[in-house]
Amino acid sequence: GNDLLGVDDTKTGELAVICPSCPHPGINLLDGWESAPDTLKFLYMIIICMDANFHLKNQLVLNYLQDPGLGTRWAYLVPCKPYEDYVLSHANDEDVSDQFPFLFFLFVDTIIEPEGLD
Repeated sequence: GNDLLGVDDTKTGELAVICPSCPHPGINLLDGWESAPDTLKFLYMIIICMDANFHLKNQLVLNYLQDPGLGTRWAYLVPCKPYEDYVLSHANDEDVSDQFPFLFFLFVDTIIEPEGLD
């Protein structure tokens, strides 16, 4: 398996890996997950996000020379420009705050203002 030319010779779309945190029937989902009650269906959803204390829209940086990404285009990360285009294409999507399991996050987002993250 390894490409003798290395990661820099791997073109976009040539490498595919299974994300270990995404739900995969027969791999990391319990039997009967499809018939979970509505109150638990959120457990089996794919949630795409970055693990950090900021809004995703704030991830758009002005200059990647001054603020480079860690391992962009490697592992599960995509090149910056297509990712930014995707985020911007969904900037006006309707919020999921009407979904009961996410009401907590909406509530917390409106009352907690972290300090020092301006």
